[in-house]
Amino acid sequence: MRRSDKKIITSFLVLSCIFLLKDSGISQSSSVFAVRDARVFDGERVLEKAVVVVKDGIILGVGAGILIPEGATIIDGSGKTLLPGLIDSHTHISPGSLEQSLVFGVTTDIDMFMDVSYMKEVKKLQAEGKNTGRADLISPGTLVTAPGGHGTQYGLPIPTIKTPADAQVFVDARIAEGADFIKIIYGIVAPRAIRNR
Repeated sequence: MRRSDKKIITSFLVLSCIFLLKDSGISQSSSVFAVRDARVFDGERVLEKAVVVVKDGIILGVGAGILIPEGATIIDGSGKTLLPGLIDSHTHISPGSLEQSLVFGVTTDIDMFMDVSYMKEVKKLQAEGKNTGRADLISPGTLVTAPGGHGTQYGLPIPTIKTPADAQVFVDARIAEGADFIKIIYGIVAPRAIRNR
């Protein structure tokens, strides 16, 4: 497993622990808490009765033999499971969607085409560490297609590329907007679909 993958899984486990803390009715003001006797899926294996120790939002340890620091708030995890947050890899986000995603355990939405002004708003909050209470967002913002390609049948202003020069202009504009990746649709809309517009 790559170091970046471990960091992501650790972040998701912290989120699971915080939800469990909230459900237990214990205040989150304690800087150190431990979940004891929880079933933990860490992204690779299942630990049936594990201890998870968290300090200031960072997991200090996960396992059967982890020592709980003195003074830590202890949460009984019996009958509960902690697992990494889910990643939804094809969504279309609008205001309120990211909050709803988090409720269902999705901690990252990969949006495939969305309103660019809303994307910028969310990404600004993420960069400032203020995107609380909702899933994180990864998005290209606007997609691009060929003339008559998929996306054009909905009557929305979809950018199209006809030449290599068009492609560079499109990519530069997406980079300037803060896109995380470029979405290219390669395919022509079926004539029947065009007739039914």
